Amino acid sequence: MRSWFRSGIVVLALGLTTATGAARSDHVIALAPVELIADGFADLAGLVVDAAGNALVADRRAGTVTRIAPDRRRTIILSGLAHPMGLALDEAGRLLVAEETANRVVRVDPDGRRTTLITGIKAPR
Repeated sequence: MRSWFRSGIVVLALGLTTATGAARSDHVIALAPVELIADGFADLAGLVVDAAGNALVADRRAGTVTRIAPDRRRTIILSGLAHPMGLALDEAGRLLVAEETANRVVRVDPDGRRTTLITGIKAPR
């Protein structure tokens, strides 16, 4: 799977599943299948999808996080990061970024303000 990140192509298929009825059912229905293709990145190392369906991808080599909207529009939302290696969203939907060479995890608020949550972690992921 890491080779997909290195090649700069990410294919993401999402689906919500449900089963109805009182009896157990092995029947699965995909309610919202989505396919997203992202290319042109130097070294993808993190991926998370927010509640609005935007894919956020970390480009380790470029030091950026890019938002890819469902209509495939791209916006660099963070730059100047020290090898972003992992992405997550907290319970409030704020972005968390693990910066590998800075040995820290930062939280990014909707206004772009960065707060260091933890430091001194060797190679956070």
